[in-house]
Amino acid sequence: MTGARKKRTVSKGRDAMGDPLPRSALARIGTARFDIDVSSTSVLRWSPDGLWLATGTVDGHLDLRTGDGHPHARLRIGKRRARGGAVRSLAFTPDSRSVLFGSNDRIAVVDLESGVITRELASGVFDQFGLVAGGTCVAMRRGMETVAVDVASGSMVWRAPVVAEAWMALEGDRTLAVDPIALAVIDAAGAVVRTIATRGGAHPHPGTNARVWRDGAHVTQVTSTGVAVADLERGELVAWHAWPDAIPPLVGAERAAPMGDGRVVVSDDRGRLRFFDARTGVLGEPFARGEGALTITDDDARITAAGPSVRHFDGEGAPLDPMPHVRRLLGFRGDAIAWIDADDVLRWSASDGRPLRAWSVEAAEPLDTDAAQRTVVARERECPATWRERGHAYWGRCFEIDGTVRCELPSAGARMLAPDGSIVVTRAQDGTLVVRDLALGATRATLATRGKGVYGLAISSDARTVAADDARGAITVWSASDGRCLATLARDRAIAWSIAFSPDGSRLVAGYGSGAVCLWDIASGYCVRELAGQRHPTPGVAWSPDGTLVAASARSETRVWSVQTGTELARLAGGGNAVSFGPSSRLLVSGADYTTRAPALIWDLSSLAP
Repeated sequence: MTGARKKRTVSKGRDAMGDPLPRSALARIGTARFDIDVSSTSVLRWSPDGLWLATGTVDGHLDLRTGDGHPHARLRIGKRRARGGAVRSLAFTPDSRSVLFGSNDRIAVVDLESGVITRELASGVFDQFGLVAGGTCVAMRRGMETVAVDVASGSMVWRAPVVAEAWMALEGDRTLAVDPIALAVIDAAGAVVRTIATRGGAHPHPGTNARVWRDGAHVTQVTSTGVAVADLERGELVAWHAWPDAIPPLVGAERAAPMGDGRVVVSDDRGRLRFFDARTGVLGEPFARGEGALTITDDDARITAAGPSVRHFDGEGAPLDPMPHVRRLLGFRGDAIAWIDADDVLRWSASDGRPLRAWSVEAAEPLDTDAAQRTVVARERECPATWRERGHAYWGRCFEIDGTVRCELPSAGARMLAPDGSIVVTRAQDGTLVVRDLALGATRATLATRGKGVYGLAISSDARTVAADDARGAITVWSASDGRCLATLARDRAIAWSIAFSPDGSRLVAGYGSGAVCLWDIASGYCVRELAGQRHPTPGVAWSPDGTLVAASARSETRVWSVQTGTELARLAGGGNAVSFGPSSRLLVSGADYTTRAPALIWDLSSLAP
């Protein structure tokens, strides 16, 4: 996908989305908007006017957000715990003033402005419903029949001898009842005027959802086993296509969203979003990651997908977010910042937060280009560090960026690439660390550890020294050329979560699980300075290139100290699992991975006096 990126005007003190930045922050990579716990999201819905997004969770919460992603209200609506109170369905009224939710406990109405429940329409065991009759009635299953209840009064309007799982409004106050094996058209009096048999009943527990096309004459029915297209005017099945092998059973109905033109957005067996044409049965190429709930606006202009973060795409699958979600921050690479986003895309940004280029990790080709922006040359190639050990093959992805090799190795164990790209350190199955030469693909040294776990791991800038904590309360420093133990740095059996070498390789900084941060002299083996620790574990530490500053990041904040005096120079309101200095030592980037879904922040440290 190619094309020039639209220029975006950003006000001083605000990010690309217009949100205010913390003091001393220059830019934000990623967005804090739509910060939704995707692991518990069961259903997403946009309001008809596109100004509200409602999210239901499996633990019985309803979250309301404005159209730009800011939280508005959070309600605890499930009367039972766990699955009993899970929000299973949502629907907005046509005027976008109220939203209805259905859980296994009840169906109720919530006023959007006040964020409170205004009335309850049904209680008992209900989890699916549909707004019909122009949004004035709610259709639901009660026993072996469908009943319609007036939204305003809660009184029953009609009943029909139809068992269904979904209901939709048709023209003329008609209702479409969707069952896995049939579609039924019900008139305003509750009489069944037409029944269309489908093939969705091939699976014993098929599940279903559907969407009426924009032409009003066709409907797409999505089940666990396949997709059906029916002609409502002629009352016949037009097409039926079983899911391809890439779409596993039972996932099709839960992780699929039909569109108004006959296409279906579905998540495949690898958690990637694709378009499936219900008319032809053709499955398109993946365009994004998406493993959770899906929703599409009524005009098909926006696709919203949850998992591993919430992202937005247009009707053709192009991303709408100005900056992608940061799944793993890689830190500064030259004068740019690199990170892996939620779609496993390697992205680059300028030090002021301007987006540069994005590269697909799988396809190894640029996703967007702009001749006016800096050109970054990246190419995926077979990793030279491919080896066999105990019958298992190990491999990784290698990138050549501006002439420098960057490798991403399997995440099964600890691994670290040297700053100059010359060696890589990985943890073997027996717990030892193996140093391999990337140019030769040969083993340089084997580093003996006391345990099978490795926490902090670091390589000096000259690739001559390796340091790691073996999870037994001591940091060991080895020679990368022959594996000799150069020093053992112990601190009351405390475990170092993160380690970073000084530029000259003579000292290192370690961040501990207790929150303590220590500066160690490798030659003497002493902690020469203990910095004012943080209250939470310290998963990220960094030493500035000029050797004057050290930084440590925790869950909620990042601190910067002077190496010479140990004085705390800055406490930045934003933490995470990674922190990195820029080449000038006056820019700092800190950020979190997907577990906290926080964006990365670029900080200006030019006013600090070490």
